[in-house]
Amino acid sequence: MERDPRGRSLECSGVAGKMTARLQVYACPGCNQNIFHDGSIAGLTVSCPHCGVACSIPRDLRQHNDAQRTLSDAALDFECILYGQAPVQAEGHVAGCQLYFRAKWDHWTFVVSLDADGDPASMNPVSDEDGFFEDGGRRGFYLSGDVPGAGYLRYDAAEALIRECIRRFVQARQTELREPQ
Repeated sequence: MERDPRGRSLECSGVAGKMTARLQVYACPGCNQNIFHDGSIAGLTVSCPHCGVACSIPRDLRQHNDAQRTLSDAALDFECILYGQAPVQAEGHVAGCQLYFRAKWDHWTFVVSLDADGDPASMNPVSDEDGFFEDGGRRGFYLSGDVPGAGYLRYDAAEALIRECIRRFVQARQTELREPQ
C-alpha cells in the first residue's frame, strides 16, 4: 500500500472497504518535496508547506467548469438545480414531489420522495431494484445506473439523464395511479 512521508495510507477506505478517496501528489519545484492533497486544491496556486514557494497544482483533467444551472419543463412538471462535480447533484421537484439526483464515481442514483415532507437524499431503497419502494414507512421512487466517470459528468449529459429519469418516473406514476389497488 502506498504511503505518504508520515506513513499514512494514501487510500482512505469507506463503506464495506471500498476506496472512497485517493490522495494526489505534486512535487514542489522549489524543494522537490511532495505536497499531498485530496483534489480540492487542483487548479489553484498554493504555498508549499515545506519551503513557501508558490506551486500551481495541476487541474484534474476530468474536472469541468460547467456553471450551475436550473432545469425545468412545464410539460413534465419539474424544476431542479444541477450543480457540483464528484459528485454531480440535482435537487428539486417533479409533480409536487421532492427529487434528488447524484452521480459519483461510476454510478448515479435518482430518488423521488412521494411523501410531502420526505427528503429524497436521506431515503434508502432496500434494494438496487428500479421502481417504487418503501423506507421506514416513507414511499419513494428509485432509479440507478452505471456511467464511467459519473462524478465528472458534463452537465449536458447529466441533464439528459435527469430528464430521462423524470420521464420514467412520470410514466411509472401514471401507470401506478391507473392500476386498481
